[in-house]
Amino acid sequence: MTQPDLIFQCELCGLDRQELFSDDTLIRDLVEMNAGVALSLPVFSAACAQVVHRLNQAGVRAYASLLLPREQGYFFNTFNARQAVARYEAFQTWTARHDLKWTGIVLDFRPSKGEFSTLTRGLPASLLFRWAARLFNPSRVAFSQHTYRKLIHRMHNDGYTVDTFQLPWIADERRVGSKILQRMLGCVNVLGNREVFLLHTSRMGARGAGVLWSYAPEASAIAVGSTGGSTLRTGHTPLSWEQFSRDLLLARQWRKDIYIHSLEGCARQGFMPYLKKFDWAQRITPPAREAKKVESNRKVFRSVLWVAAHPLLIVAGALGLAGLWRLIFAPRIPRGQDTLTD
Repeated sequence: MTQPDLIFQCELCGLDRQELFSDDTLIRDLVEMNAGVALSLPVFSAACAQVVHRLNQAGVRAYASLLLPREQGYFFNTFNARQAVARYEAFQTWTARHDLKWTGIVLDFRPSKGEFSTLTRGLPASLLFRWAARLFNPSRVAFSQHTYRKLIHRMHNDGYTVDTFQLPWIADERRVGSKILQRMLGCVNVLGNREVFLLHTSRMGARGAGVLWSYAPEASAIAVGSTGGSTLRTGHTPLSWEQFSRDLLLARQWRKDIYIHSLEGCARQGFMPYLKKFDWAQRITPPAREAKKVESNRKVFRSVLWVAAHPLLIVAGALGLAGLWRLIFAPRIPRGQDTLTD
């Protein structure tokens, strides 16, 4: 089995990013693997442009992972579609000024950075009230979908491929025709050239491999990790080589292209030499038991999404069943017989 298309994500900025890419050995490793690099771009700086030039000169495919500044939420979602358009226009100006070459663009669709962090720690009452208010604004979803589709079309016309990062839950919402997650969390149901499911098992504990195996068939590509090294991610343990290589093989079993989070983590843990000689044809036992549990949970989740998306049907169905029950099982009184007897 041949190596899939590998794209390493890099979230470092400023001097840390420059220092990482000053390593000639790392650049040679990327060239040898024919791997791409997706650079996170919450800011457009001259220092970042120098890194892109370094990749361009070495022949390494560079992908622009467009993001908002951290104080503006970082990720794209249904609540900042206009900002995404403005961000792309600023990117184009910066790219032209520095004569940068890009293979493609990445749009990362997730709740805002602060909200996503809160979500991973629990469900405070303030967040629940915010979600409830969003449920009564369906027009925002339609507007954001239209805006993002036009933006992706514009990117295509400008010569870029577009990959979209998605939380895997979007697959369950699509199956039942719901828009609950889009209204509440800001998930964006639009497609680019490749839809990449974020299946970072470092945050999933023992069920991680089962989640990856369950959702992988429904994605165009898979993001695995994290191997650590990010300045933005805390509170989780980076994957070991054994865990990381397991995820790579599981993703490859479905013949998926792979985004790796992160390049800096792989470099710091010494994974690059192993990846260069990695045997993609080696066998791995699918996590069938864990995946079966995940599939059961997904069925319940989809049922909840469907019920939440069709409350009127549920009420009408309940009234209909009540009427049918009375018709079939209620005691019948013969015609002419009084309802009360002595």
